[in-house]
Amino acid sequence: MRLASVALAVGSLLASSAHADDLDGQPEPQPGYPQGYPNGYPPPEVYPQPGYARPVYSAPIPQGPEEMNYVEGTPIPYGYTRVEKTRKGLVIGGAITLGVVYGFSAAFGAIGEDLRNANETRTNTASMWIPVAGPFLQMKETSSSTGKLVLFHVGLAQTAGALMLVYGLTSPRTLLVRNDQLSVVPMLSNDAAGAMVSGSF
Repeated sequence: MRLASVALAVGSLLASSAHADDLDGQPEPQPGYPQGYPNGYPPPEVYPQPGYARPVYSAPIPQGPEEMNYVEGTPIPYGYTRVEKTRKGLVIGGAITLGVVYGFSAAFGAIGEDLRNANETRTNTASMWIPVAGPFLQMKETSSSTGKLVLFHVGLAQTAGALMLVYGLTSPRTLLVRNDQLSVVPMLSNDAAGAMVSGSF
């Protein structure tokens, strides 16, 4: 009985010593962390990768001319918009031609009327105040071949200027304008909403 007790005590002592040897050399668990981590240390924290803004891509600007003539029925190239453009050259040229020539005609008619009122001439020059048709009507009032030739050319110049002006205003050109030369302006009203395309021509 005494031998059994001694053997049990020696066995318990040896088991305790073996368990102590197994734990020898391992780091002590850090206080404040729950048990169960390998070696008593928590796993490293994983931080999310920084986010990156999605790049913004803009449409490339076409490298063609700022404006091109448009042929009816053909497709519109990328980066261009079809617009109607007033024929500025014809408008300016016609207005100057008509204005200058008619100014001389009206001045000649006024001088002729002053001379007729002073009884220095019997020729009626009031027709010269009528634009375009006035010089042709005045041709009936003179018997001079030189005067008729001058009046014919004056009337022809006024007619050409008037035709240029009217055609330039009523027959705009159809062009293809590069989009970076245009600006879109929103338009709002009580009945509708839309946008107006404008540019420098």
